[in-house]
Amino acid sequence: MSIETRVRETGPRGGGGGGGSSDSAGLAGTAPFYVLHTSGNSTLPSSRILTAGSSVLVRTDATNVYIDALTSSGAAGIGFIGGTGGFLQLPVQGAKLYANDSAALIDGGTPVWRLLYSATTQQYGVWQFELPFDYSGNPGTQLIFSSDSSLSVARSVQWLVDQWGFTNSQGNIYVDTFAGVNSTTVALSAGYSAGLVQILTVPLVNMTSLVAGNLIKLRVSSSAGAVTGNQELLGLGLFYRAGTQSITSGSGGLAGTGGFFVTYLADPTLSAEKTLTAGTNVTLTTDATSIFINSSTAGGAATSPTFIPFGPQEAKLYASNSAARIDAGTPTWRLLFSPTTQQYGVWQFLCPPDFGSNPYLRLVWSSNSSLSVANSVNWLVDQWGMADNQNRAASIYADTFGTPNSFSVALSAGYSSGTIMINTIPLLNTVSLGASVLISFRVSASAGALTGNQELTGLNFEYTRV
Repeated sequence: MSIETRVRETGPRGGGGGGGSSDSAGLAGTAPFYVLHTSGNSTLPSSRILTAGSSVLVRTDATNVYIDALTSSGAAGIGFIGGTGGFLQLPVQGAKLYANDSAALIDGGTPVWRLLYSATTQQYGVWQFELPFDYSGNPGTQLIFSSDSSLSVARSVQWLVDQWGFTNSQGNIYVDTFAGVNSTTVALSAGYSAGLVQILTVPLVNMTSLVAGNLIKLRVSSSAGAVTGNQELLGLGLFYRAGTQSITSGSGGLAGTGGFFVTYLADPTLSAEKTLTAGTNVTLTTDATSIFINSSTAGGAATSPTFIPFGPQEAKLYASNSAARIDAGTPTWRLLFSPTTQQYGVWQFLCPPDFGSNPYLRLVWSSNSSLSVANSVNWLVDQWGMADNQNRAASIYADTFGTPNSFSVALSAGYSSGTIMINTIPLLNTVSLGASVLISFRVSASAGALTGNQELTGLNFEYTRV
């Protein structure tokens, strides 16, 4: 198993030279640095390379990560490593907007949803949600945005996120209150072309009652006046450390394959990440080709499948007969696909930082026509991804998708109208489908196979974590 592992050290520390004996001070050096198994990485500000045969101890307390050489006594204690990270989608079109000029504007006139922030007025979008019960710290937001003005001179854009939490029995939901502002500034170079997609993170350092199970509100705004055009928010998500899981002992290292990063603080800019929790003791051992992460006890944890749910009512629909129709006339939301016209629903989202492999859609659907003879329905899903610095001419303004993925479902004679079917469609044909990328997927049903509509009542995007 070949595993690329980068361990980011944080906090001040001192001590002897690299490769010395184990001590409480950790590896010498006061600046943050990375430990790599392979050759240097120019994107990292400081790195040290492990050679074949290295054996080091990674140990954490409440504020620091220490990297020590092992002594003959070895490593003690039970190793724990944070889950691959929690990630909560916050749809652009799900923002609550103020009833005045301080409200950002939702624009559905392009193939993807955009939340527009004025260049002259401070404007906001607000999202509310219940914080998941697997939340255990290190929160931040990840944003995908672009500017609709080109630049002849360098400029910067500042994104700001403030937050408020409501605990059980708290009674001030009518008060528009938020805590201290968290911000990240993005430099846009001279020559920036309008619509170039940008991806950034805003760590949530200033928080109020950000506790699992609480009602949480996030308010997002963009600095006014930095550029002449609107700032276009295209995707938003909350990342956090999710619970803990024990790691595997033995020469095989951490269960699962594929490269990943080990960090002390959550960092969604890393394509695959596992966060260390306070009190962790794990060993890193290397040979000529691989690096293994072991605990001193058995247990084991493998990467696991996860999903993002989408509702029929969240679909973005075309302004033509090719749009599926949202029906709220029954107790359950339904997205109706005509039996005579090819119709579509489109969903967009920020692909989570823990995306690894094996993507597919799980559909819950029914037909509103009963069958006296056997028939079939063909579901199709095509997809498109928009990566960092991708121009909108090829993305958010272009209604472009890749090769469709299809799945045919046989319905037996005697099928009764409204009977639920659950099927999965593997996404074998994809375009730029990867972690921290703005993703659009389009769903349609084959026309003409049945006499009635096909009714989509639920769908998940599912994948295997790194």
